[in-house]
Amino acid sequence: MALPPTPDLDDAVTTDEVAAAPTPAAPAPARPDRLRPVLLAVLVLAFLASLGTLGWLGVEQVRGDRDGGRERQAQREEAMSQARQFMLRNQTYGPDQLDEAGQLAEYRRLNKEIMTPKFYAEFEKAATAADQLAKESGVSRSVEVLGVGVETLDDDSGTVLVTGQISTRYLDAKGKDVSAGEDLFRVVVDLVDSDGTWLVDDFAQVSKAEQ
Repeated sequence: MALPPTPDLDDAVTTDEVAAAPTPAAPAPARPDRLRPVLLAVLVLAFLASLGTLGWLGVEQVRGDRDGGRERQAQREEAMSQARQFMLRNQTYGPDQLDEAGQLAEYRRLNKEIMTPKFYAEFEKAATAADQLAKESGVSRSVEVLGVGVETLDDDSGTVLVTGQISTRYLDAKGKDVSAGEDLFRVVVDLVDSDGTWLVDDFAQVSKAEQ
């Protein structure tokens, strides 16, 4: 086996030469002045990004509030419209609406469209009395709605206040059309939501004490 060559002692570095050799300088640390612009830029970008996020969230919240307000107002208007229709349809009839069987068939149909099944069953009892009045006495009624306002309203029920005037006429013994006068009314109409449509579920006269 070959041995490694023996080093030439004449060319070897002495201890004194090693001691005299200069010590390599340590790398200089990065200057803080160079880092400051970089850090500042990062902070500015982060700040702008946060402002953008907050702005977007603010716009979405305003848009949601606005859309929710419009939806609520639309519900109020639909409820008031249905309550108005109820009074117009419920208190408008006369001999000219009697069918061949002597019944107010169209009167019933119009009211059934805007009532819950439960309330329509109650209405049928009053409709029978209206049949007799129209047929036997020639009674006719018409309504003028003077005001409508929401009293309470939530997602599936509400109450609407309706005021107006009912005019009643009849045929006297000589067959002459005579006015029986006008009556002011103030009623509270109860409504429930049925598959997105407000239906009348009940109504009641407002007492003088409540007025």
